[in-house]
Amino acid sequence: MRLNLIEERLDDLDYAKAAGFLINGLEREEIIAMNSMIFHELFFEGLGDESEPGALSKTRLPEISARGGGADWVLLSWSPHDRKLANQWAADHCHMLAGGIPILALDMYEHSYHMDFGTKAASYADTFMSAIRWTNADQLFSEVGRDAGI
Repeated sequence: MRLNLIEERLDDLDYAKAAGFLINGLEREEIIAMNSMIFHELFFEGLGDESEPGALSKTRLPEISARGGGADWVLLSWSPHDRKLANQWAADHCHMLAGGIPILALDMYEHSYHMDFGTKAASYADTFMSAIRWTNADQLFSEVGRDAGI
């Protein structure tokens, strides 16, 4: 809904007459809303089945859970530039690896854990790690790998 409203405003905008700060603000909000939707979908698609990671995902796991609190999103992403998996911190739903393709997302905004874990963000991250549906992450990585020729 929020994304739709932002896109409507951008569609109706007269770019020749609009102030730069208005255009920039709406475009920034569009990125935030779109990435929020994508990251939340990835987060929930990655939960539900206790399983073991495939060999392709194992390489970066300790870093995901070690990030803990203080991050907005912790992402395990494929870097086409470096042709490897990378851990990243994505603040405000939008600061992320250029060209990166997220394959696993951990929501570290306080709203995602505070009710059940209080200030114990690390316990929340550990619980997340035990509930990952690795078949989802492995499938996404396989698709990226196939597209990248690996």
